[in-house]
Amino acid sequence: VSALKEEPIAAIARHHGPYYLRLVVQDTPGVLSAVTTALSEQKIGVKNALQPSAEKNAEADTATIILVTHKTDEHAMQTALAAINKLNYVLETPHLIRIEG
Repeated sequence: VSALKEEPIAAIARHHGPYYLRLVVQDTPGVLSAVTTALSEQKIGVKNALQPSAEKNAEADTATIILVTHKTDEHAMQTALAAINKLNYVLETPHLIRIEG
């Protein structure tokens, strides 16, 4: 332990890696296209996409979209996330997890 030295914590803005993104959206044609357009505008590719069976409720048809991106930087992801969050289709605040590895 005495040989250990304190290192500065890296700024989150320097993170570069893949991301997990979960969205609750209206179950309407074109939603996935709008989301992937927001990602592609920031040069973010989608590695995996999953849309489990749509959930039905009394107010509206909803769907969950789960995406795992290719490696990208934090700034690009946050910019894309802000654009996605502004889409009328998005019903809840998107959930974002940085994937470390």
